[in-house]
Amino acid sequence: MAKDRKSSSDIIIKYQVSKYNDVYDFLHKNDLTILEIQTLLALRGVERQQRVPLSTNDGRGKERQFSRVSYQHDPLDFDVMMGLITILDNPSDSYDTLLNKKAFEMNDETRDYLKLQNVSTFYEYMLGGIESCYEDLAKYDIRSEKDTFDALYEYFENSEDLINGMD
Repeated sequence: MAKDRKSSSDIIIKYQVSKYNDVYDFLHKNDLTILEIQTLLALRGVERQQRVPLSTNDGRGKERQFSRVSYQHDPLDFDVMMGLITILDNPSDSYDTLLNKKAFEMNDETRDYLKLQNVSTFYEYMLGGIESCYEDLAKYDIRSEKDTFDALYEYFENSEDLINGMD
């Protein structure tokens, strides 16, 4: 492992798996990558201030595994997005603490990947964004690409600055 990379591990979720799969399938068939989809969901979780612990099990008996290969395929972009979500979650932290100890935290053989604050923050907000993103897509019929993308475009065009609204 290079010193400037995380040693990733597989992640298994047991929360809103069917809804995640529907959102993923819809967005992935329209050329969004797994990183873009997970970042969209995490940003929705931040916007809604919904953070769901990774250990949450909704009791529906379904699970989804995110392979470590996804991170290993594109580590720099994953690190940037994990850092972004961590920064958005900690606006009052000092620059040094936020950037050097949280947003771009790395692990070693003594620290588990899922225990890193930037990793857990990213995936917990991703889980928090599943339900509302699914509901929004379902409003426009998740199978109707044109209506859904028109609504997404309108949402982004009409939204106020989300970062300024998080104070």
